[in-house]
Amino acid sequence: MKEFDPLLYREHPTSKKHPRMSRMARAAQFAPFAALVGLEDELAERRRTTEDARELDVYEGEEISRHLFYLASHPEKKFILTYFVPDEKKQGGAYHTTEGCLASVNEEEGTLRFADGRTIPIEKIMKIEVYENEPTQ
Repeated sequence: MKEFDPLLYREHPTSKKHPRMSRMARAAQFAPFAALVGLEDELAERRRTTEDARELDVYEGEEISRHLFYLASHPEKKFILTYFVPDEKKQGGAYHTTEGCLASVNEEEGTLRFADGRTIPIEKIMKIEVYENEPTQ
């Protein structure tokens, strides 16, 4: 051990070209490395399921038309609407349900606008239920 004593007490060599690294910078070199960044998000996306939009039959389409005609002349009536929203990332989508009062039906654009400003494509509507009496809260 005595033969290495001179080495133990020597001054640490310092580069003339590169300044000394701070402790934080040196510690960052040993930070955990995530080789599979985004894998969990990708797996969650693959596990997420979607539904296919179903086709309305003639009777369901006529019922929706009757409800829209009725609601256009009774804008104060509240109704529940079920409609299909296509998924942005994969084939299929999901059914959403919302309620409100009708503001207008734009036949040229094929949209229905709620009193609060929301707009829904008429072709995506699957069901309309009109409240007979105002709902109690």
